[in-house]
Amino acid sequence: MPTRHAARLGRSPRRGLELLDLGDDILQRVLAAHTLAELVRVERVCTAFRRACWALGAADAPLLGLSPKEVLVRTRVLVCFADVRGDRGAVDVLAKLSSADPSLVVRLHDMLARGVPGAELDSFDAVLVFHNALDLWPHEAMGDRLAAFVDLGRGVVTALFSSVDNTAELTPHWPYALVDSAGDLALGGRWRREGYSPVVPGRQDERVGLAHAVTLGHAPVADHPVLRGVRSLSAGREAYLCTGPLSVSSRAQPIAFWRVFTALTDSEEPEASDSLVLAAETERCAHGERMVVALNLYPPSSDAHFALWDASTDGARLMANALRYVAPRTRPDRRPCDSDGARDARAPAIAALAGCAHERAQARRQGSWRLLRHSAH
Repeated sequence: MPTRHAARLGRSPRRGLELLDLGDDILQRVLAAHTLAELVRVERVCTAFRRACWALGAADAPLLGLSPKEVLVRTRVLVCFADVRGDRGAVDVLAKLSSADPSLVVRLHDMLARGVPGAELDSFDAVLVFHNALDLWPHEAMGDRLAAFVDLGRGVVTALFSSVDNTAELTPHWPYALVDSAGDLALGGRWRREGYSPVVPGRQDERVGLAHAVTLGHAPVADHPVLRGVRSLSAGREAYLCTGPLSVSSRAQPIAFWRVFTALTDSEEPEASDSLVLAAETERCAHGERMVVALNLYPPSSDAHFALWDASTDGARLMANALRYVAPRTRPDRRPCDSDGARDARAPAIAALAGCAHERAQARRQGSWRLLRHSAH
């Protein structure tokens, strides 16, 4: 929906809810995307939608159920991924992050198709990086680029399999794991040499799924910002985790652990262990801020593949919290901007693909989507 239609929408609660309903429709289109070309088209629609929301201005924020903090602070996130062709994992991550935290402005970057992000990366506040056991991804160059990104005072969240270095051993068990003889799939370059990662790259056990259950376990700091609102988490049917074990580096500290229930036989009572790291952070990085978090989790959910983390639990909230946590807090240019980075004196009315579920449902019952579509023509 082009920006010029925003004036027709007016400043009213009903029109704001219609925009939210439009956001739901866009989200469904994102979930239905299968190819990169389709995703690019959907992303253009999302950009136009955000611009229209901006036209509402700060005055309409309370009508959309938004707090002043959500309105005034946007976090620009780039999701860098390498995935099997045709896999919907990255699209699922985009949808989950947008739903979990409306203040995130999320973009996707396919490292297999586009390589290491260039200067455009510096316009983002935080990066989420993951890959699907593909040795084709540029792990050495990406490590150098992310190290430079952190040096600028920005934040990085790493997820599987960017912290796994033995994937060659898994090839007989995972035929789709395209690896060379070295099998070193963890972030390399400066990232590894200079100790940017909160965790030491570990080993992935091919016997995933043998655990009776893997759920959210002990948290050394119960009220940690990364865990805010994270009440439950299930690793799913095959528990895509680095089990090697994944150790915390000497200059980092754990945030939370997985609770793994195992039993040698079906007749035994499962034993619980909280020794497997779920999340960790660096103690100090550039400018004295914590700006790197490692998640022992593969970001796509069971909505993308039945074996991944359970989408009915709080995995999306965990990832969104981590991205907000590592994003810079004191940058002088951290002011509201639209999806293209342009400055605006008005705070955005953030209706981006999430929030206000009850109001959106009510708007749909009133047929607001049909009204909006009519008013936009």
